[in-house]
Amino acid sequence: MPNDRKPASGKSSLSTIEEKSEQAGEIAVHLLNELMNFLANRDPKSIEQIGRNNRILKALDNTITEDCTKYISASSLNAKQTRRIIAILKISDSFTKIGSLIEETGSKVLTLPEISRENKLFSELISLGHHSELILRNSNKAFTQNNISIAYSVIANMNDVTNRYDDLFKNLLIAMVDEIRTITEHMYIQMVAKEFETITNYCLTSCEQVILSSDSETSEKKL
Repeated sequence: MPNDRKPASGKSSLSTIEEKSEQAGEIAVHLLNELMNFLANRDPKSIEQIGRNNRILKALDNTITEDCTKYISASSLNAKQTRRIIAILKISDSFTKIGSLIEETGSKVLTLPEISRENKLFSELISLGHHSELILRNSNKAFTQNNISIAYSVIANMNDVTNRYDDLFKNLLIAMVDEIRTITEHMYIQMVAKEFETITNYCLTSCEQVILSSDSETSEKKL
């Protein structure tokens, strides 16, 4: 588990706060991976594990917020440090929202009928989920490395996620009209697909914060 690494207690240096934020990002990725596994095996124990890890993520977010408050109180921040702290707080909040969204999605899926693995739209859903996971990993990399080039690359690929979701939604509508008996199954796919798209929107927020917190003067720095 990503949360096995424990920063030294009592420290609120910027580097320590960033380390905790990196852990939060790793847990968010792990949660999304657990949701993907749950879609495949429908094991109720997976939901329990998602719930436990989401509680760890929420507790870590509270710690990050407290540490940021202490750091601000104890330091005279320059403009760069201020931008970085603001970015950390907003990105940590995005990780927490992603964790809650994943837990809620898993709980909803548990109450719905199982989807046939022969349903071709289910494979499109899984593909969208894996793409969302890649976006989340790359947005985390942009944040932990404070790399605006990676952040811009992630933002540039956001249209691909939207196009994938739009294509899936269009195919779902056609399928629901053509196969009325499978309407519940297809609504399930649409619900989960929408949550995957929402997760990538949180990644967009993270990448925007990386760019805004950067002190680079490159002409690329436009949102």
